[in-house]
Amino acid sequence: MSKEDIEAINKYCSPDSFLIITYKGELMRLYCPFEVTVIRPVDTYKFGDKVKVSQVKMDSSLILVYIIKGKGYYYFNFLILIG
Repeated sequence: MSKEDIEAINKYCSPDSFLIITYKGELMRLYCPFEVTVIRPVDTYKFGDKVKVSQVKMDSSLILVYIIKGKGYYYFNFLILIG
């Protein structure tokens, strides 16, 4: 994916929210900051740690990245906690 393609996508996406599908199959917009639990140890975080996501972004392969304390981590290392 080219830099121009990613810029075009980001033009319509916000780093402050994204859409998720709940376990009930409902579409919901989730706004930052939100809390997640670590399900795969990454960097200094271990399984079960709870952290806050301040922004959401995409990498050049269109994989969702959570910004936590200024650093980017792939979404699949975390479980979203709602409510």
